[in-house]
Amino acid sequence: MKKTLLILLALPVLFFTSCSGDDDSSPPIETTSLYGTWDLDYYIQSGDLIENVTCSNQ
Repeated sequence: MKKTLLILLALPVLFFTSCSGDDDSSPPIETTSLYGTWDLDYYIQSGDLIENVTCSNQ
């Protein structure tokens, strides 16, 4: 009985205090550069809506 009670009390503690490697990792690196190709009609830059997106490489 004591062993079962101890296990039931220990499980929530173990569940909420995991020791995964993800907890110790550094935060993601954010860049301001945009790489890739998209077919956009609009996007938001600094809170402003930019419409009629043109491609300067054509």
